[in-house]
Amino acid sequence: MLRGIRGAITVENKKVLQYALGVYNQTNLDFVDCILIGYQNVKEMPVLTFDKKLLHKLDTQFRIYECDG
Repeated sequence: MLRGIRGAITVENKKVLQYALGVYNQTNLDFVDCILIGYQNVKEMPVLTFDKKLLHKLDTQFRIYECDG
């Protein structure tokens, strides 16, 4: 699957990425919006947006399962 690009991707914050992937799995949001939600919830960074769909989801509590690896 991703064997050909192994090592080509650098993740700065694994917890934000894991959270974003969990949100993406539970919603119909764009992945970039899920990353913003991840930064808001994991790093407690405020998100400012005019996107009404994203604004609605920013207040949602998501159940995110951490994985090792």
